[in-house]
Amino acid sequence: QPAWTAAKSLDPGIAANAGFARSDALLLVIAITDEDEALVGPDDATEIHDAIVAAKGDAGRVVFLGIGGDEGGCNSAYGDDEVKDSVVLRQVAGTFGERGLYRDLCKKNGPDPIAAAFEEALTTVVDAACTQFVP
Repeated sequence: QPAWTAAKSLDPGIAANAGFARSDALLLVIAITDEDEALVGPDDATEIHDAIVAAKGDAGRVVFLGIGGDEGGCNSAYGDDEVKDSVVLRQVAGTFGERGLYRDLCKKNGPDPIAAAFEEALTTVVDAACTQFVP
């Protein structure tokens, strides 16, 4: 549950994390899994999105990067392990619209798809969000 865990960790009621989601900064949430976002607690991807946005206070101040399995699953680029289809995680990324990006861990995407996903995110959605951000 990487996306839901991120949402819950941003809850202002958790004293250990108080002040982490500053109003004068963008929030980049990164969720990486070789399974899927298990819906234990939230009912759907929208609830995860809403919890992250509620903690930040404004959807325009959040960027979401999800990295998991592609449709039907795949072989991991980091070994022979199977990566399960990450349907819900893909949906969570989609709820963020132009501030969301989803990429997969599949072998077909080269030797280091996580690095490629980070590079793409930084040069597209993160860069665009930073350009538009007014602290």
